[in-house]
Amino acid sequence: MITPIGLEDQLLSIVAAKEKPELEEKKKGLYLERAQNRKLLKETEDQILEVLSMSQGNILEDERAILILSSSKKLSREILEKQEITTRTEKQIDETRDGYRPVSGAVIHSSLPPAIAM
Repeated sequence: MITPIGLEDQLLSIVAAKEKPELEEKKKGLYLERAQNRKLLKETEDQILEVLSMSQGNILEDERAILILSSSKKLSREILEKQEITTRTEKQIDETRDGYRPVSGAVIHSSLPPAIAM
């Protein structure tokens, strides 16, 4: 279902892309980076679960398990740092985009009643 809020957000993206294309590209890049980070975390989680399920005896003596746990800890830390940067950057981008909200809102409110009348 199409909602005024959804239309406003789409128009906001269009207006912001026209006025500041670099911001919209950066926002798209952040979405892609976030998806990539989730994929990496899932793969790491799967590796940890595999090591834990295959481990026999004392896991602290399993060299492969120690290496995977160590690398996953490092990867998790790196991804957390990236996510913090991404969150701050997205907030800055959204604040800039919100400056164009009156334009997208005006377009919606001036064109929505005729669309409903159809």
